[in-house]
Amino acid sequence: MSLTSLLDNKTDHLYLLDIYDKKTLALWACRCAERVLKNFENVSADKRPRQGLETCYQRMEGKKTVHECRLAALATHAAAREVIGNDVACFAARAVGQAISTPHVAAHAIAAMGYARKSVYAAGGDVEGEYQWQMRELEMLHGE
Repeated sequence: MSLTSLLDNKTDHLYLLDIYDKKTLALWACRCAERVLKNFENVSADKRPRQGLETCYQRMEGKKTVHECRLAALATHAAAREVIGNDVACFAARAVGQAISTPHVAAHAIAAMGYARKSVYAAGGDVEGEYQWQMRELEMLHGE
């Protein structure tokens, strides 16, 4: 897979929406985003992205509403705007914001995986390895 494909996959992975249910996609998106959240937390003390992930996990347990997830996603995207100029941190926060939005619209999971890889790329990490981990994680969650 080319680097461009690894970083900009919005249409390449739409088929996932036909295979996996929204709850699986939301959990997967959260795990993808949580894996890079440190890239944001290393430069910002802002707790909105971490709190947003907690809101999303609680939604999957039936303890929060989709509306609460949407509000948390908006707050997380606001946190991302505060670190514009630092792609590593901004992309990590965007990954979280998209993951938190997945209970509202499942397609946000695909954006979350993409932003997570963009954060890894901006940090000089192994984008192909991250992609492989993401796909293994989704298969593992599907089997649970």
